[in-house]
Amino acid sequence: MKQKLFRLQRWVRWHPRKTALIIVAGLLLLVIIIQLLYPFSRLPLYLTIDGKNVGGMPMGQIASQLDKAYANETIELYYGSRDEAYMSPKPAEFGVQVTNRERVEAAGYPLLLRLVPTSLFWAHTQVEVSAPEYIRDQSRLTKFVNEKLGESCNVEPKNASFVVRNNEAVAERALPGGTCSLDDVKSVLEAVEVSITKKNLSRIAMDEIPADIPTEQAAELVARINQQTDGGIPLRVNEETYTLPKKSALEWIMPVEKDGKLTVTFDAAKVSEGLKEPVEAKVYQAAGTTKVFTKDFQEVRREVGPDGRQLDIPATIDSMARFATGEDNVAAAQTKALPATLVYERSYSNSDEGLSALLKQHAEDNKGGEFGVSLIELSGDRRRADYNGDKQFVSASTYKLYVAYSVLKRVENGTMKWGDTLTAGISVEQCFNAMISRSDNACAESFVKKIGYRPLTNEAVNLGAKNTTFVDMESYKTTANDLSLFNAALESSQSLQGDSRAKLLDAMRKNIFRQGVPAGVQGSVANKVGFLDGYLHDAAIVYSDQGTYVLSVMTKDSSWNTIKALSKKIDEVRRQ
Repeated sequence: MKQKLFRLQRWVRWHPRKTALIIVAGLLLLVIIIQLLYPFSRLPLYLTIDGKNVGGMPMGQIASQLDKAYANETIELYYGSRDEAYMSPKPAEFGVQVTNRERVEAAGYPLLLRLVPTSLFWAHTQVEVSAPEYIRDQSRLTKFVNEKLGESCNVEPKNASFVVRNNEAVAERALPGGTCSLDDVKSVLEAVEVSITKKNLSRIAMDEIPADIPTEQAAELVARINQQTDGGIPLRVNEETYTLPKKSALEWIMPVEKDGKLTVTFDAAKVSEGLKEPVEAKVYQAAGTTKVFTKDFQEVRREVGPDGRQLDIPATIDSMARFATGEDNVAAAQTKALPATLVYERSYSNSDEGLSALLKQHAEDNKGGEFGVSLIELSGDRRRADYNGDKQFVSASTYKLYVAYSVLKRVENGTMKWGDTLTAGISVEQCFNAMISRSDNACAESFVKKIGYRPLTNEAVNLGAKNTTFVDMESYKTTANDLSLFNAALESSQSLQGDSRAKLLDAMRKNIFRQGVPAGVQGSVANKVGFLDGYLHDAAIVYSDQGTYVLSVMTKDSSWNTIKALSKKIDEVRRQ
């Protein structure tokens, strides 16, 4: 072994040129082997595509990234000489898909070049990167044009205006409008080539129509505004002058078009809030009270109180605008009369007319809500009164009274038994009591399904509840008059008698919801309430020392306190 190594060393010393050539050839062969082993799925080193260094990266990955980049570009479409883009769609919106797989694969490291030593480091200079491929969908293009432009290609002119920046009014230029050809739009979009290295701009020819308010008008107005408001806005308040600071003035000012010209106004909410302390407090005069005394529906007399004064925001804004545009040298706080507060002192006679007036005027005094009220006395003077008595309301849980009647009738004729199981192991009797006393919905709906919508409606109408229905597509409906009629017939034994009547009245007396009629009257009450979304109802039989009566109150967007207050007033009038 030592002898062979000695001979090799001696040969190298005797043949230095041959030795160098062998070493170089070996190195070149090694480089070629490395180049041949370089993955064919990767791009050449140092290669750039669309401004991005993609050298050495997998072709599939780069193709996918480029596809996404092209798809996310927007094409800014300009009309005529306008320098504001009319729309900026993405290519897919008008039927253009950009694919990069073929161009990326064509930019690969070819086999023949791999056989050239050191080409690994300069192959990228020999690769020609082609343009991406475009797939165009004509039907999608037509749909896009039709959706965005319809049957015509009209662009509305944009009038000149102004905005406030850095405590200065700045003019915004006018932009022309006009008409163009839908075919021109399609032609431009058909020819679009997308770039991811620069903005994509396309311009469509347009027969231009100038804006009504030119840029010059806005510039002149802005110059006046900035000059006038430079020291703020002096606002005359009685005999004094309050200066609205420039910053506030420009924060409140707004452009407005009036009679074809650009002018100014001010934000009413900001003016009202901003002038409350420094201006309104100085001009405000409290109004008095005008008392109107009525008896039933008639006004008896009136005590007129004095009007007051308050800041007139629209008129003050007009004055500020005239100053801001240079029409006036000073603005003035404007005032207007503040009408005296109207207060009604109502009294009611102990009669049908008086009770009707009470119901109507209570509803009118509680604005914002809807009311239907019905009163029937079952003894004594037997007075009747109603307000919107036949107005249909969503019944909420008051429908359970009609269901209870139909259940009792079926128990009487034997087609339903108290011990029968109705739902989830609960008996008919248990469900009946829960439905009335606790307003249980599951039990009530089980009865409705068992009896049927049409039979329930027919049986209610046959009782006289002509405006009650279970077949309305929206919800069950009833009226205050129908509920009063039902309770009057129940209490007077005209609809149910004996045990059936006693069972329903007992369940109503045990009703746990007592915030309405029971809270406002003297005496005991058997009632059924309903509450659903904004609906609150109470259908009651009142047992008073002044005689028995039924009272039904149906409301929307009201409150239990309002129902309680009405019940109390009725009880007081009946006791006169």
